[in-house]
Amino acid sequence: MRLNDINRELLSANDGWKTMTDPVKTNAAGDYDPNGTNAELIYKDFNYGDYAFKSPAVTQDYNLGMSGGNERGKYYANVGYFNEEGLPLNVFYKGSPSPVTLITRSATGSLPKPASNTPWPTGAISRS
Repeated sequence: MRLNDINRELLSANDGWKTMTDPVKTNAAGDYDPNGTNAELIYKDFNYGDYAFKSPAVTQDYNLGMSGGNERGKYYANVGYFNEEGLPLNVFYKGSPSPVTLITRSATGSLPKPASNTPWPTGAISRS
């Protein structure tokens, strides 16, 4: 809005009101006029990030896993908790991954091979 004597007092309140020169030349009615003047405008400074983002955005990831076995079989168990609040407001993800794997000997007495040629999992699970 154009700066005038009525709204000029907002500048002294020191609560974010600022002025700038209008880059578009206008006439007294505010309509575009190439022969007009560049009016002084008043606006409230607004930082979108202050209203849209959480700070800090905390992420929690806890996992407890165990694996082991002997000549008769192998096991792998994991219990986890994941909580991501997210940077934007009202965005979050919560999950509790808890896989359990049990491999036992077949009737022939051998352990089955994994579907892929990857080693037996160790440590915490990963999410992609």
